[in-house]
Amino acid sequence: PNDTLLDTLNIPPGNQTANQQFLRISEINYNPHSSVANAEFIELVNTGSVPLNLSGVRITEGPSTPFVFATPTTLNPGQRILVVQDISNFLARYPSVSAAQIAGVYTGNLNNAGENIRLEEPGGELILEFNYGDNDPWFAGTDGDGLTLELLNETNTSLLKMGKYYSWRPSAAFN
Repeated sequence: PNDTLLDTLNIPPGNQTANQQFLRISEINYNPHSSVANAEFIELVNTGSVPLNLSGVRITEGPSTPFVFATPTTLNPGQRILVVQDISNFLARYPSVSAAQIAGVYTGNLNNAGENIRLEEPGGELILEFNYGDNDPWFAGTDGDGLTLELLNETNTSLLKMGKYYSWRPSAAFN
């Protein structure tokens, strides 16, 4: 019961945009295994039932330089899209992923010790923001040992709980 009130207070004020309601980061590879150079990525998913317009949406914290989604970029219901550190290395490591799923390349890298990730609408309104970490209670296997961070419940994880370690799990397979 209290979670609902707290979640409401931490959600951007006013009427929520579709992006604020349904866009979630679903997986992060912030410190790939040393055998997989420059294979970092951030995966986003549309958890709603309407297409999301990502044109101009920005990842302003996380990658060393903000990443801006190109115009036009639409994410259909249930669809996933990736922002990667290096397309060639990513596709070599994940050959089953279509290049069409990659929105683009970010400059720099994600912090291997954990950091804040922030998504903003083109006008600067907050979509979501959270911190991940690499120290206990976060998962050691995601810190250079070949596992990624996966959001446990993409549809029902509140914005408030995105930064809680118990909302995430290590991937089951070496990545």
